[in-house]
Amino acid sequence: MVPSAPAVGGAIRAKWLSLGGSGGFLGHPTSHERRLRDGGASQSFQGGQIHWSPGNGAHVTKGGIRKTWAVLGWENGFLGYPTSDERRLRSGGASQSFQGGQIHWSAASGAHATRGAIQRKWASAGWENGSLRYPTSHERRLRDGGASQSFQGGQIHWSPGNGAHITRGAIQRTWAASGWQDGRYGYPVGDEYRTPTGAAQRFEGGTITWTDPAKRVHSGYGDDVISITKPDGPGSMAVVEATHDGSSNFIVWGQDAGYADTDLLVNDIGTYSGSMLLDEDDWGAPTVRLRITADGAWTISVRSVNSLPSYGADRTVSGRGSSVFRYSGRSTTRQINHTGNSNFIVWSYPNNGYADLLVNDIGTYSGRVAYPGPAVIEVEADGSWSIRP
Repeated sequence: MVPSAPAVGGAIRAKWLSLGGSGGFLGHPTSHERRLRDGGASQSFQGGQIHWSPGNGAHVTKGGIRKTWAVLGWENGFLGYPTSDERRLRSGGASQSFQGGQIHWSAASGAHATRGAIQRKWASAGWENGSLRYPTSHERRLRDGGASQSFQGGQIHWSPGNGAHITRGAIQRTWAASGWQDGRYGYPVGDEYRTPTGAAQRFEGGTITWTDPAKRVHSGYGDDVISITKPDGPGSMAVVEATHDGSSNFIVWGQDAGYADTDLLVNDIGTYSGSMLLDEDDWGAPTVRLRITADGAWTISVRSVNSLPSYGADRTVSGRGSSVFRYSGRSTTRQINHTGNSNFIVWSYPNNGYADLLVNDIGTYSGRVAYPGPAVIEVEADGSWSIRP
């Protein structure tokens, strides 16, 4: 006599049938329903499991996410019961929500849980679409009740009183060489921030600074005319980064060898921080000077376009004010948003040498546009903006 298949009933049956029953990816049941804590239940199938609990409903777990949840104690661990089904993410990744956090999986990083303050910090940085990308470890417990977690693009450290902060790149390497949180610098107390010469980050025991070797920095106060040297040669395109802490006009003109104004780079009032392209067109005389009108202290940095951060097709880029970055992906479409009151202009300079005006608007903007690539992208804005897949 052939034994009959285990029965499937109630909410678990309804979930199973909604996914195709025995003809779906779950296939046939391989166990009877099991009673679990707090009145919950689960049942195993050929392609995964369904867990049901009061208030959370019935949800499927499978593959790498299910294996990690099992290692962390199933519903009896800190994650508790699932509260969603698996979601598909960029680069073939996946995530699933639980009562106590989430599990994210990608082929390159595996499956790892995130929760609490570290998860909230990761979320504020764009989840897997931001610069940190996917988690590569579970949360680690550290001294004095702190914690850390590694991601593809850096780490997040949390400690009582200091909160959660991202470390990465050269500053993180210096911190690591000094002993991480157990060394002279202790825990981070802020995120990395830009300086006229590179970047810096504050820690309990001091500040770690990094100087960008590709930048050529000038500083001054009030009106001035300065000579500049472009890192990639006189006829090349370059990036100008400018700051101003005054309360009146801040104007920067590019000038040719004859002291003629050729390119209005900045025209603002009050404090300013932004970047823009210099000599992005291949016509006209090269810029050799900058004429500055200011009532406060200012800095001007000239850097190579090749030293700019580069983002692929699956990354979200966001910022406030004017900015320049490189897009390394292929031609596609992108969702572009802006919240501001003045001009919002986005230019693309693909490798084919032809400039494309992607957006030219005033105030708030939201739209999906053709996005050539690879290219250098220049954003002119007075508010917050984002460019998303």
